[in-house]
Amino acid sequence: STSSSRSQKEVCWYHRRFGDQASKCTTPCRYKAKSTPIIGQFTTNIRHISGCDNVVADTLSRIEAISPAIDYEALARAQKDDAELLQCLRPESSLQLKQVILPGTSVMVYCDCSTSCLRPFITKDFRQTAFNIVHDLSHPGMNATSRLATQRFVWPSIKSDCRRWARSCIACQKSKVNRHNQTPVGTFAPPSSRFDHVHIDLVGPLPVSEGYRYCLTCVDRFSRWPEAVPLENIEAATVARALFSTWISRFGTPLRITTDQGRQFESDLFRQLGQIMGTARLRTTAFHPAANGLVERLHRQLKAAIRCHATERWTEVLPAILLGIRAAWRDDLQASSAEMVYGQVLRLPGEFLAKNPASSGQTTAPTFVTDLRRHFNGLRPVQEKRHGVRTPFVFKDLAKCKQVFVRRDTLKGALEPPYTGPHPVVSRSSKTAVVQMHGTNTTVSLDRLKPAYTMAEEDDGNNAESSSTADDPTSTTDPTSSPETAGPAATTRSGRRVRFPERLQSGFS
Repeated sequence: STSSSRSQKEVCWYHRRFGDQASKCTTPCRYKAKSTPIIGQFTTNIRHISGCDNVVADTLSRIEAISPAIDYEALARAQKDDAELLQCLRPESSLQLKQVILPGTSVMVYCDCSTSCLRPFITKDFRQTAFNIVHDLSHPGMNATSRLATQRFVWPSIKSDCRRWARSCIACQKSKVNRHNQTPVGTFAPPSSRFDHVHIDLVGPLPVSEGYRYCLTCVDRFSRWPEAVPLENIEAATVARALFSTWISRFGTPLRITTDQGRQFESDLFRQLGQIMGTARLRTTAFHPAANGLVERLHRQLKAAIRCHATERWTEVLPAILLGIRAAWRDDLQASSAEMVYGQVLRLPGEFLAKNPASSGQTTAPTFVTDLRRHFNGLRPVQEKRHGVRTPFVFKDLAKCKQVFVRRDTLKGALEPPYTGPHPVVSRSSKTAVVQMHGTNTTVSLDRLKPAYTMAEEDDGNNAESSSTADDPTSTTDPTSSPETAGPAATTRSGRRVRFPERLQSGFS
């Protein structure tokens, strides 16, 4: 490492005995001692760094002490008293186990000789290590890992063990994307009247136009009436002022407001504004814009219209765009947003002919207001239409898993894992789950989750199955018993000895 002073550099060595006690050091350290005159030409400040603070140097300095992945001497000792090995040494076993001296050692280990490649028999204490040897290189899938292991090692239930451990690999679960959840589309409670339920959001940053860079967008859920207010900034006070001076001053206070988890809407100022107005706020989950899809669809329409005008001075064309959106026919309403609000179509710029006033049947203003109020009170919200059919998919284990991985939908580097976790699950619902993240309970959409498989849960599941079998009075406790009577041993063309069940031997003599 180099210090901040360019005149004085520090060269830091790991070895503690370097310096005055160089003569007492081992052979690798004497090589460093011979380099003292060379190092002294650049600096005299040589200090010690502990191995825990410099793991790479500590590992390289002890390279001759690094042991192989599997200690075959310990494996040979473990094979002497292994019950599973004694079971596999019986004549009815399909394995051809023989004691073989490993190359380069004097250790005799039981290996399977039924294939062209010798496969050591691995006892329980060394199976996880053998799995790590083949899996930790490139972290292949379950099938590939199982095949790699069976080609090099042998033990009972090797395939199921490798598949279970590969599925429980935390690094694989955090770094691999198999399939995303797609829960069924949810619905909102239908509003009782116009302007009862409003969706709001922010757009930006946009190109600076007349000092504005952002937009506050609002959409009424009943009439689909849109509003877009240019903003200079998106501070909480600015957003609250714009909402009150435009939407609330024109259409009154809504009963419900749906927002995302933006800092402006989560602020104490916005919360106090809702309390004063008596408005309930509905928060969408983080990184799930589909929950506020009504206003998100307006954002797409606004941006497309601004791009069609081919200008960066979007504040000049925004009023005309809003006029066109309000006057446009909507298939879901079978009317325009303006007709739902004003009761008649808007007259657009450039129209040559005007509607002829009715010559008869003139009504007074009180009668007109009475009839208009009666008609509007009789309005009912239209049934929502879904554009496109999406097949739902949810992981089955997501309903019972204890931990989950959460998808990272923020901007991330190319080599950053797409998931974080595993995180404990506190509670679940049909669309969301409460997950403990960084010490706090966070509500997350199920679309961003996938179940986490850990070794502890796998072991608990295996123990539960074994205990249920033991508690079953009808189960057989004799380990040597078999559900089917095995026939005589046979030798295959490859030289392996196998025993087929009696039901497969029928018809053959």
